[in-house]
Amino acid sequence: MADHVIAEIPILRCRVLSLALSWKCDAHCLHCFLPRRIRQRDAYEPEVVHSVLAHLPDEVSLVSLTGGEPFLEPKRLLDVLSRIDAHGRIAAIVTNGLWSRDWQKARKLLGTAFRLGLRIFSLSLDEYHRPALSDQEAIRLLREAVQLGMEVSLKGTGRFARKKWARVSSHPDLSSVRVRPGWENLETIGTGRGLPADHQRGPSTMRDCGTVLLPLVLPDGRFMACCSTLMFQAKGTWLDVGTVREEPIDRLIDRYRRSFLLAGLFVFGPLGFLRRVGISRRPDQETKCGFCLGWLKDQEICRKVADRLGVDMALKKEIVARVMLFEHTRSVEPCCE
Repeated sequence: MADHVIAEIPILRCRVLSLALSWKCDAHCLHCFLPRRIRQRDAYEPEVVHSVLAHLPDEVSLVSLTGGEPFLEPKRLLDVLSRIDAHGRIAAIVTNGLWSRDWQKARKLLGTAFRLGLRIFSLSLDEYHRPALSDQEAIRLLREAVQLGMEVSLKGTGRFARKKWARVSSHPDLSSVRVRPGWENLETIGTGRGLPADHQRGPSTMRDCGTVLLPLVLPDGRFMACCSTLMFQAKGTWLDVGTVREEPIDRLIDRYRRSFLLAGLFVFGPLGFLRRVGISRRPDQETKCGFCLGWLKDQEICRKVADRLGVDMALKKEIVARVMLFEHTRSVEPCCE
């Protein structure tokens, strides 16, 4: 990143850090952003995980485990949870829940995970999962997590996810629990290439981008400034902050937090940011992530944005003010991948 777009003090906060342990998964979902060849091998690198947890800055209070499917390797998962707990952080997890079909083993595993510090449980549930939990299986799993004392949420893709969630969350056993929903656009990449658009939104919804507040460490140690499904295409852009193999995670997070470029993407969104610096570029039936990545790969546009930030003090002040306003009005959810 250019020096003249790095602030002297942090602008963004980083309370939540997502950590992809491996891309390996036991499902073959229709919409997965990961190609099959990646999901079929275990890319877990313990030295990456150990380094991240050992050098977390005090700012990070929650580590969200994702993948791939974290529950595929129970012993590994419990070891990582114990390390997170030993470093004084809360653990969250995102799972497809297929491991819970062997209910006696699953119930014991979930109880052990809770004792080791797992406090936030997110279940991926929509019409694209193959195989997918039945409504009753999902209710059983969520009910057990709630009874243990976990906060639960549902994650998914596309418009029809809401119908499935409504059936699950309205069950009497969950009626008194706030099951938080979080549904996203379908990005037609990876396995999902060729699927029709689902929950496509127009330019009016590009006003800000909370995904920039959800940084993610990939299994190979690369630190990405957001957990978009297009992360593999973001290599070499502003979203690619660095790797823990070359720098400790606390230094990477510090650079991420002080970036006017990333803060601008967050508060204005990819479309609004360009308009703020006087660049005209219209979305062409693209999702927010697709539009963002499109201009981040354009070196001429990035140069113009960086140059404008280098001289426009009023723009920098507005970015900082908007970030401060967000801090007082909204909260951040763990990464949903």
